[in-house]
Amino acid sequence: MKSIIFSHGDSDGVCAAAIAKAALPDARLFFTNPVGLVGDLREAGEYGRIVLLDLAIDERSGGEICDILEGLQKSHELLWIDHHPVPDSCSRYLKEEWFVNDESASTSELAYRHFKSRVNRDLTRVAIIGALGDYEINTGMIAKWAAEWDIRSLSFQAGALIGAIFDAGRDYGYKRSLAEYLSQDLLPSNNREIMSRAIASAELEEKMRLDIKKTVKSMRNLGYYVNPSGYMSKAAIYSQIYSGKLVGAAAEYRGQKNVYDISVRASQSFGGNLDPILREVAVRHDGSGGGHRLAGGARVPANAFEGFLSDLDERLGALKN
Repeated sequence: MKSIIFSHGDSDGVCAAAIAKAALPDARLFFTNPVGLVGDLREAGEYGRIVLLDLAIDERSGGEICDILEGLQKSHELLWIDHHPVPDSCSRYLKEEWFVNDESASTSELAYRHFKSRVNRDLTRVAIIGALGDYEINTGMIAKWAAEWDIRSLSFQAGALIGAIFDAGRDYGYKRSLAEYLSQDLLPSNNREIMSRAIASAELEEKMRLDIKKTVKSMRNLGYYVNPSGYMSKAAIYSQIYSGKLVGAAAEYRGQKNVYDISVRASQSFGGNLDPILREVAVRHDGSGGGHRLAGGARVPANAFEGFLSDLDERLGALKN
């Protein structure tokens, strides 16, 4: 059966894709996002098996995506593995055998658990690396697997991989090669290009950190930084830290589509849940958003960016009160 894999391009998505690729070595692999997935699925009809990984489907695109899946499941073998909250438009699939969803674990962990009978046991370290990249290591299964490895060494491998992925930006061809490399149970540290990219990424991150420390902008409940050159999640973390707020955001302008992509991160002491907040505020500004309790993202039209930030700040303030 011809198979195709669609995955998110962050470290968790790349590691989950590597595990799926190890289980389905002849599958074609593409990295995408919820907006692009609509077109991807419409063109995937020739594949008998369709695998979706770590794609964070939002309310805005969820209805259309799940309507397409409704038609595909009648004639295709589907597998959707994800740890993101499910939009209401897709909640009807929660009981389907082909839908694996658990918000308490990384998609890499879920992928290994699903494919474990078809892959090398040593790929647990790829699952751990993916979990480290998504801050999802406090699960019973990860603890069990980690007992078989030196977690310090795997943290180093995770850091190298994350750096290379940040350096790659939207070079999905390179990310595909990373997933294929990892699927062969090969370590990031054994690959000179990965390490070279990781070093370059670390140098740029340090420059960005120092700039954010000096120039981060603060609202009442939110710190933010604009145009971090592809390091959005890291910039959001540093914006939170150096603004002294519970939540930080980083935004990058996409000229081709005239939108802002926004990454949002909250401190461990944040008492709310970013996912419903971002879904609510982004839709109000003709955008889309969502994520997890302490991490999320959004995309809004450029002319709605300031309004989005203002409403997000107000919504965070209401949460405190």
